[in-house]
Amino acid sequence: MSESMQSIEEKEIILPGTKVLKDMMMKRVGIVRSKELLEAQKNWLLQLHLHDVRKLDNYRIQSISNYFMYVVASLITEAALRRTESRGGHFRSDFPFEDDENWRRKMIVQRGKEGVAIHHQHVETAHIT
Repeated sequence: MSESMQSIEEKEIILPGTKVLKDMMMKRVGIVRSKELLEAQKNWLLQLHLHDVRKLDNYRIQSISNYFMYVVASLITEAALRRTESRGGHFRSDFPFEDDENWRRKMIVQRGKEGVAIHHQHVETAHIT
């Protein structure tokens, strides 16, 4: 390894362990969901200040991997909070029925410098009669 490579100091992103994240996601964003639990998870994730990380160049690979698990968790939480219906394997106790009129479409959630952006695309379906 060259001398310049050895002088790079690796940083760590300090986050709760991935087991904590998995447990919190299962408890609050699992199969049965509610606005209260989803908002609690969103607030918990927000207090970790994930958006403060700007460049990942000098971080340890494990730190980067953990960081992206938290980013994905925040996107899943945000999408689940915005989806005001029950569909498939996920049940919203505060919205117990499917709502095809408003939700039979793809939801694309992206996080950028300006925050979370959500876009929808129409979904064509074929009904079997």
